[in-house]
Amino acid sequence: EDLFIGFDKNETLQSLVIDVKKSFPEADEEEVLIKCKEKLINIASSDGMIRAEQSNLHLEEVRYWKNVYFNNQHHNNLIDHIQYRLKNFVHEENTPIQEGIVNDEGLQIIINTFSNINTDVKTCLQNQISCQVDKLSTFKTESQFQNRIKYFWTESQDEMLILQCDVTTINAGCIKLAKFLIEQFRNEYLQKKRRQLQLSSSKQKDMQQLPIKHVCIILHIHRELGSSSASFDFMCGWDKITIETLLPQERNLSTLLNESLSDLILSSTYPFEVILKQELLWCLLCIKYPSNIKSVEHIKMLNEKICENPILVNFLKTRTLEWLIENPNNMNWQYKIASNKKLLYAYSSFVNALLAHIRSIVRKPIAKWLYALEKYAVIHTIIFLYNKSLTTKGPAEFMMEGVEDYDETEKIIIDDDAYLLEFWNKMVDDKNIISIEELIGDPSPDSYKMPHGIYELEFPFSYYIMKKIDDSRRVYEEELSSLFNDADNVDKTTGKLYSYKIEEYNKKFIKNIGEIPIIKNSPIVNYPEKYFKDFVNVILSNEVSSSSEVGEKDRKSDEELLKLIFERRLSASDNDILNPVRLHLCWWENSSSILAELTLAQISPHVIKQFDTETDENKLLEIEFEKYLVEQVIRDLLNRIIYLKEEEKKRYGD
Repeated sequence: EDLFIGFDKNETLQSLVIDVKKSFPEADEEEVLIKCKEKLINIASSDGMIRAEQSNLHLEEVRYWKNVYFNNQHHNNLIDHIQYRLKNFVHEENTPIQEGIVNDEGLQIIINTFSNINTDVKTCLQNQISCQVDKLSTFKTESQFQNRIKYFWTESQDEMLILQCDVTTINAGCIKLAKFLIEQFRNEYLQKKRRQLQLSSSKQKDMQQLPIKHVCIILHIHRELGSSSASFDFMCGWDKITIETLLPQERNLSTLLNESLSDLILSSTYPFEVILKQELLWCLLCIKYPSNIKSVEHIKMLNEKICENPILVNFLKTRTLEWLIENPNNMNWQYKIASNKKLLYAYSSFVNALLAHIRSIVRKPIAKWLYALEKYAVIHTIIFLYNKSLTTKGPAEFMMEGVEDYDETEKIIIDDDAYLLEFWNKMVDDKNIISIEELIGDPSPDSYKMPHGIYELEFPFSYYIMKKIDDSRRVYEEELSSLFNDADNVDKTTGKLYSYKIEEYNKKFIKNIGEIPIIKNSPIVNYPEKYFKDFVNVILSNEVSSSSEVGEKDRKSDEELLKLIFERRLSASDNDILNPVRLHLCWWENSSSILAELTLAQISPHVIKQFDTETDENKLLEIEFEKYLVEQVIRDLLNRIIYLKEEEKKRYGD
């Protein structure tokens, strides 16, 4: 019953043999068996044909009938089957009458389908054949139904009558009565047509003949409810077929049946790019971002931009293919769907169940890789770099240091953005940096918690480099503390280390950290300002604007202020100011006071103007800068108080 729709063990096979023997009286047993199988396969379900391959039946024969079912019998959709039947009908009409076929009687088809009763059949067929489409459930009386059927056979110009019946809501007796009435009016129509033909022949002149009319009963079946008593046996005189979905599907079923998942997404059958666009938002929602407006805007941006970025798409496609090939369910996955009612019954057709399964499998590695990239804030970076590279104006000349294959610094001329894109690709290809091995279990909404907020960084993997440098903070602090063990390092009047001793140690530490492969082999030396900008942005995101309610204008102002504060604290040369390790040392030692200075500077907007008008001659020293900030804030607050008092006097009088 799961394989053959409407199968009844008490009458289906018996009626099938009788019908074939009646239609082909001269056929031998072998021919009768083949004809019976062909008719029986017509009412099979597509998922049942897939399950049959794993049954005890002879595999070669199962594959033969599978080929007949999917490639010869036209089960794809209603329009496909009607076109096929009408084409063959016209062909038969133009050939001599054989084997008792009466070619002018029209088609009689009973279709089993899992499509909804409200499927718009008329629109589906409007460009192929004119139809009168009725639902049996709309008629309240037998008289109403008879009048409607009579209208089709006597007055209507439509070529086909289609009657839709929901077998779960309409009594089986009503459906069989409807079929009987259709046949009754049809027989009257055919008799009238034959008399007209005889009259035309006897008078030896052409008369306008009645057109050929076709009838079709569509039985809408609910897959999960099993067979119905409304089904008809093979002796009913109608052709029977199962068409799971009446409307054309997103993909052709036959193209989905013989390929592995990895091959499918590489082909035009169901390309990876299409699946990515359909499932990208779900994958992004598997990442639990902070609950704020900025996260919402970030997700919207990623959902829009990722599919437009060929570098990201190719990366995700390559990694997904690798994951699928290693997945044991990559092959013979169709049988898994066909044999699992939970996976199958949730959809109106086997095609939809297969497509949903493909998406559910492919999106798993996509979600994991997106999280692996987002964890180091590199998706925004590659989107920024790619978009910028589209408008690049030319190559840049710079020095590239620290490449393992070269002992000396090499001067190269290369497109600025192309070089950073190349570095991004090199980093994501390193499985020690970007990996999903630790992500055990299937992804689901909010299953991967972001370890940080939303970072909009420009230098590739700058956050990863920051984490690597920060990993050395404990060592730095312990070794710095060990300097107190030598009394010569300590100023006896203050009890603190001599500043030159600290600087000596800092230089040594900076050199050692600079030898770490990720720093040594990265192009930071060529783009120190980008790393500096990213470093400042991370601090602002973590310490200042974590609520994400800070406007873009205020954020840029904060960024400029924090940069200036760092520059004043780092009193060495410009190159040292932008040295990534020195930036970290400054932050480790002075984070509290830096944030305090930033807070003061935010209160007093006049500070920015003062910075803009400074020259090297009158530049404020660090101690003067701190004093200036405090004085300026106090002055501004007093001015505001005085202003408010004066306004109050004006409003209420002295």
